[in-house]
Amino acid sequence: MYLFKNKIVFRDYFIISRKLMISVLVVDDSSTIRKMLSNLFLDLKLNVIATASSGEEGIQLYEQHKPDLVTMDVNMPGISGIDALKKIRYVDKDANILMLTSRGDEGVVAQSIKYGAKGYILKPLNQDKIIKAVSNISQMHLKVMKRK
Repeated sequence: MYLFKNKIVFRDYFIISRKLMISVLVVDDSSTIRKMLSNLFLDLKLNVIATASSGEEGIQLYEQHKPDLVTMDVNMPGISGIDALKKIRYVDKDANILMLTSRGDEGVVAQSIKYGAKGYILKPLNQDKIIKAVSNISQMHLKVMKRK
């Protein structure tokens, strides 16, 4: 990561203006994954506004904070990540949600995309996969903001 003309560049994946902090909500029932993602996002100079350990908590925090990006585990106790995705997208059709799961089930991937997920990453997570997916979503988000 390095600074170039008041912008942060990380491994050539994306550029974020220091003046435009992207807010992130991390939703995963694993405290280890929540910590790992939060630390990675903080290293990338993204603003982790909250973390949630369940789909229910994720929905409440989304409605409270309206983050630019949500990472959402598919398999959680109570409301699943897919159901939380549906509820968040019902409230905000422009929500940027990146789904995470340990299962590579094509049906789950198709269902996530059908209900509006902007991306999908299989666990085990690695830094490069996460950075690439966040970069793609961030670029989409910035394009939408420019249109408004």
